[in-house]
Amino acid sequence: MKPKNSPERKKAFIRFVIFYLISTALIITAIFFGLQVPFKENKQLQSQLDVVYKERDFDRKLFNLMSETRKMLDTVNSAGTKTEVVEGRINQNILQMDAMLNKDSIAGKKIYSELVLIFNDAKNDKKLIRAASDKDATVKIKDQEIKELKQNLEGWRAAYDKQQIQLMQLQNKQ
Repeated sequence: MKPKNSPERKKAFIRFVIFYLISTALIITAIFFGLQVPFKENKQLQSQLDVVYKERDFDRKLFNLMSETRKMLDTVNSAGTKTEVVEGRINQNILQMDAMLNKDSIAGKKIYSELVLIFNDAKNDKKLIRAASDKDATVKIKDQEIKELKQNLEGWRAAYDKQQIQLMQLQNKQ
């Protein structure tokens, strides 16, 4: 005994299975993408965090070099320092900062480059100040030598005038 509506039952069953599979596939797909998105977002955020850490380390290293260079610039013209050694270390730090800036691609590269140029200008200015202070000392020494020479010249003139007077007296006696 066969049911009379067997083809209709078969169609209804096939439709049920198709809709069941489609709805199950949609749910599985939603779950799959729901799990994949956080993993991708996590990777993206991790890479951004790595960039931030890298920039922070770069900033820390560069600021340490800048601080050390600034301290050396402050002491390069003080008495009792070996200016050649300190100036060599300043040059080395400036070159190191410049190499760091050229090697890395960071956000504030232009600002940091300007700071390195300012340090270089400050170093050159300190050198000019040393040269000018040496000139002042040289000028003082030369002024002192000029005074001594003028005094000697006055002494020699007085002696010459005495000799002239004596010569005239001798000529008048004869």
